[in-house]
Amino acid sequence: MRIFSLFVCFLVITLAGCKAFRQKKKAPEVTVQEAAWYNWIGGQPGVGGTHYTIKVSANSPENLVIDSLVIDKKRIGIEKISIEENLLIIQATENRSAPRNENPKLSPLRPFLRTETPENARLFYSYKNKKHSIELLHFLQEQTVNYQ
Repeated sequence: MRIFSLFVCFLVITLAGCKAFRQKKKAPEVTVQEAAWYNWIGGQPGVGGTHYTIKVSANSPENLVIDSLVIDKKRIGIEKISIEENLLIIQATENRSAPRNENPKLSPLRPFLRTETPENARLFYSYKNKKHSIELLHFLQEQTVNYQ
C-alpha cells in the first residue's frame, strides 16, 4: 500500500509538471483598430490604383510576421509595415491602371478605380512559425488622391 501511494504521488507530480511545461503559448491577441482605403490617380493618363492602410493592435507586434493581405479574393502587395507603440501599421497598394492602347487618342485611358468598399478581406500573419489570420471588416473610404 505504501508503494502504491508513493507511485500515485509521483504520478500526480509528474503529470502536473508536464502540463505546466507543455502549456502552449497562444498567439497574441490581434485586434483590428482601423482599416481604410482610398483611390489614387497618377500623373500619367490611365495610371491609378487603390491604397489600403490597416492598423492592428497586439501585445507584441514586433513578433508578428505579416504574410499576405487578401481583399476580394485578390492578393494585394504590401508596401510598408511600421510599428507605433502597440500598433502595427500595414500599407498596401493595388495597381488598377488601365491597359495601354497603341493609340491613346482613340479612347482616353482611365484607371479602373474601386467604387465600393471591400466586401471581404483577410490579413494573414505568422507568430512563432504558426499561421493565423484575421478578418478585416468595416473599411473606411477616404478621399481620392490626385497626383497630377
